[in-house]
Amino acid sequence: MDRFTISSIMETLTWIGFFAAIILSYYFYLRYRNKERMALIEKGVDVSGIFKPREITFKFPWLRLALFLVGIGTGILFTYLFIAFISPNLTGPRHQFDQMIFIFSLLIFGGVSIIIGNYLEGKRNKGNG
Repeated sequence: MDRFTISSIMETLTWIGFFAAIILSYYFYLRYRNKERMALIEKGVDVSGIFKPREITFKFPWLRLALFLVGIGTGILFTYLFIAFISPNLTGPRHQFDQMIFIFSLLIFGGVSIIIGNYLEGKRNKGNG
C-alpha cells in the first residue's frame, strides 16, 4: 500500500476527470449540433449551406505575435532594471517582491503589446478593405 498513496490516487482521478470532461463536452456539442440540424430539416429549411465545406481564409497574425514577444522582452528588461537598481534599496522579503514584479511586468507589457497589435492590425485591415 506504500506505492499507492492518497495523493497519487487523487492525481490520477483528477486527470481522468479532466479528459472525461473534454470528451463529454465534445460529445454533447456534436449531439446538440445534430439535433439542431434535424430540427431545421423538419421545418423545411434549405440546409445545403450547412453541409458545404467552408473556404479557409486563416492568416497567421505575425504582427501580433511579434509585438507580443517584444512586449514580453521589454517586460523582462524592465524587471531586470527595476530589480537591479530600485529593489536593493527596499527592505523586507525581497525574493517575493522580485517575483511579483517579474510576473506583473510580464503581464502588463504583454497585455499592452497585444492591445497595440490589435490596434495596428485594425488600422492595416481598414486601409486594405
